[in-house]
Amino acid sequence: MIRARLMPAAAAIACCLALSACGGDEPDVSGSLTSASTPSQDATQASDPSSPGQAAPVASEAPATPDATSVPSNPPSQPMSAQSQSPEGATIFLAHYVALLNWSNQAGNAGRLSAFEGPDCEKCQAQAKDITDRAGKKQHTAANRYRLDGIAAPANAATNPYVVPATLVQDATAVLDPAGATVGQLAASDTKVSYVLDWTGLGWQVTDIR
Repeated sequence: MIRARLMPAAAAIACCLALSACGGDEPDVSGSLTSASTPSQDATQASDPSSPGQAAPVASEAPATPDATSVPSNPPSQPMSAQSQSPEGATIFLAHYVALLNWSNQAGNAGRLSAFEGPDCEKCQAQAKDITDRAGKKQHTAANRYRLDGIAAPANAATNPYVVPATLVQDATAVLDPAGATVGQLAASDTKVSYVLDWTGLGWQVTDIR
């Protein structure tokens, strides 16, 4: 009798097992395998700035380089070596004077030149008038209008006045409006000149340009 009761129970258990094998739900572990990151993947993400959680590098912008149309706000400073009563000092002074002349043409401001010029220098006054007249038309030149070649400072700088021969080279230079647009052109030229310098005790001064 006991054996007869066990047989239906065993049959029921077998049936339940068969049903679970055929149609029962099983846990899906495929997702956990595919989403797990491997050490090599982590290293790739860490080195990739576009990966989530990584800060993208900020591109550094190179400083703008001033071009020939930009006007420098400050005039060039005179080197201390220009304040020497020597042929070398006179040569350095003249190089600074021409650099200041270029700045004055570019800035449309002739006022800074007067500190290095004598009151009776007619050529100096003509240079200043040229700059002022152009500025009155709201115009100025591009950079580096003038340069000096062949400066031949005499050996005895103690003579007063001290006359220094040189060649003043004017490169072909654009004339610009306030927006930097070209409105004219100055022709190139080479002029042999003699700078007449006086020693003031504090530095050199241009008293004439012949």
